[in-house]
Amino acid sequence: TVGQFQFYMDNSLGWTVTPNDLPAGTWAFDDADNPLYNLIDFAVGGPGTAIGGTAPSKNTTAYLTLGYVHCWK
Repeated sequence: TVGQFQFYMDNSLGWTVTPNDLPAGTWAFDDADNPLYNLIDFAVGGPGTAIGGTAPSKNTTAYLTLGYVHCWK
């Protein structure tokens, strides 16, 4: 639907984002001249790594398995 993003996991609606959820003037997702791309990221780190923490000190093996990614227009 124009004017919102809905995020699902295992066929359950997780959350919906609308222009009202963002600072004024930052919603650019309904602009046909600016395509949208999906990025699936599997970041590995320890607690707080997003804000300057450290990653685990030993090497670990991790896997990300996706059954599918579906996008509707």
